[in-house]
Amino acid sequence: MEITFRTRKLEKVFNAADDLQKSYGARMARAIMMRMTVLRAARSLALVPTTPPDRRHQLSGDRDEQFAVDLVQPYRLVFRLKFEDLSGISWPSSH
Repeated sequence: MEITFRTRKLEKVFNAADDLQKSYGARMARAIMMRMTVLRAARSLALVPTTPPDRRHQLSGDRDEQFAVDLVQPYRLVFRLKFEDLSGISWPSSH
C-alpha cells in the first residue's frame, strides 16, 4: 500500500529508524517498523493479518472509517484508507 502521512514531521520520523527510536524508544520503534513493513508490502488491506502480532482491525463509533494494527500494548498504529477495494475483506453479516 502507498502510505502518506498527516504531517511532514511525522513522515520524517516514521521513515528514519534513528528518529523513530529517539521519539518512541527502541521497543516501540521496532514494533512500528515491523508494522510499517507489513503495511507497505500489502497490495490490499485484506493482506494485512488480522491475527497477532499485527491484528489489523477496524475501529468503531465515530472512528469507523479508520483501522489499526497493534504495537506495544496498549498502543496501536491507527490509519485510514484514501481509497481501496474492500471486496476482499470479510465483514460481519447484517442478517
